[in-house]
Amino acid sequence: MQEMRSNILIFLILIFSLILNLYGIKWGLPNKNYPHPSFHPDETASLESSLSILDPNRTLYPSSTALGNGAMQFYLVAIVYKIGQAFGFLKSQPVNYADLESYYLTGRIVTVIMSVLMIYFVFLITRIMFGTNVALLASMFLASMPGLVADSHYFRPEAPAAFWIVLSLFFAVKIVQTKQIKFYLLAAMSAGFAASTKYNSVFAILLIIAAHIISLPKKKRNFKTYLFDKKLIYSYLIVIAAFFVGSIGILFYFDEFKLRLLKQLAYQRGSFGPSTGLGPSWLGYFTYILPCSLSLPLLILSTLGFVFALVKRCQWNILLLIWTISYYILMSSSTWWVVRYTVPLLPPLAILAANFIFNLPKSRLWKITFLVIGLIIALGSFTYSLILVTIMAAKDPRIAAYDWIQKNVPRGEKLGIDLTPAAFYVPADEDKYQIVAMQLNESKLAEINYYIANDLVYQYYLQVPQIFPVEIRYFKKIFLGNSFAKVATFKNTIQIFSTRFPRKYLPIDYLFIQPTISIFKRVEVDTLK
Repeated sequence: MQEMRSNILIFLILIFSLILNLYGIKWGLPNKNYPHPSFHPDETASLESSLSILDPNRTLYPSSTALGNGAMQFYLVAIVYKIGQAFGFLKSQPVNYADLESYYLTGRIVTVIMSVLMIYFVFLITRIMFGTNVALLASMFLASMPGLVADSHYFRPEAPAAFWIVLSLFFAVKIVQTKQIKFYLLAAMSAGFAASTKYNSVFAILLIIAAHIISLPKKKRNFKTYLFDKKLIYSYLIVIAAFFVGSIGILFYFDEFKLRLLKQLAYQRGSFGPSTGLGPSWLGYFTYILPCSLSLPLLILSTLGFVFALVKRCQWNILLLIWTISYYILMSSSTWWVVRYTVPLLPPLAILAANFIFNLPKSRLWKITFLVIGLIIALGSFTYSLILVTIMAAKDPRIAAYDWIQKNVPRGEKLGIDLTPAAFYVPADEDKYQIVAMQLNESKLAEINYYIANDLVYQYYLQVPQIFPVEIRYFKKIFLGNSFAKVATFKNTIQIFSTRFPRKYLPIDYLFIQPTISIFKRVEVDTLK
């Protein structure tokens, strides 16, 4: 009876996750009425990578970007594309924006499926570790986390990489339980696929090593058996093989792979990004990004669960701590602070939080109190996720601005737009208007009649104005001078249960979803010198 109840509840949680991830799934996609790339700037590279793999003129080439980050997800989606083409669901090549919408959407649906499966395997893992009740709450926490919900809407590799890491942990847990060689190999294959999907997921091999050490009898524990046991040697080989099978194009373009990998490492550690001037990454992720990815109450609960696991160092807590600490170090090595980088961290945090709720209190009264608190926190996290997907399902401010321009701006006018990724600008009819790429160049302001401002562009300059005096002067010329007057503003201010997502200084991932678009029109006199 209890097993049936738990099966029904996890089924409901998975259905809940599926609905939440599918709601707003068409956000930012092109169509016949609004011709533009995806409003998520990285999805265009994802689409191009999968289409490149199917190009008969280049053998399994996944694009230079994919070679520098991880290509397995693009190969997987390319296979789905091929199946869709064979059954007539997709055209052999996207020839218009309606076709592009179908291709983007296919890649997104693959991500949704893998995210839902990940939640199920988190349930299975946690049930083995801490019991059914903890497993159900951990699954509920993970399904409600805004960071995972938002990222599951995109054709991107972060959520799929997390799926493979979770699968590797599932088999690592089986190693501890059974010590069977087949689970070493399955865990290694999953870890190799994780690394092939996103290179920094290679840390998953630590979970296999840790599970192996935990499974050893104390009298057999020594340095050699810790790292060079026969089962581990086989696992290392399988990890390498799975890595190259998942990104098989590396074998054909190895020199380019090395070059792109080195460039990506330099880019992550040294380039200008959304966090420039805001402090160390290890602190910024905890105080700025993770509260948006989990919700602040759930982050606090996860942190308490982390501390609880440090104190109660059982074999399962050790595995979760290794995952959490090793990935946090990897994540914090990047100068880019973005929600999507936190996705592989969310499963262990969900488990740690649920374990804390059920296993810290001893009396029945306190157990009920903690459970009620946990459910309230899950509801709060779900509320933020629901706000995000409701915003995604609503009319995008860029599209609203596009419609306004079509109705109110005369043909032939010069429109100034900054930066080129689709997420940063409003689509405009290039046959009807003259589009001027501003590049934050003050001298170009004299050329345009209208300026389209997107807070995706300017909010980070405003955060640290002391670092960007030239850029600040540029925006002051538009916003505060007498050359331009604001004539229209478009933004989504959706709220649920009297709650709305905070707008000031959001992580850039969330600004993709809910930018503020302002349109400025030239006036006759400029007195700002």
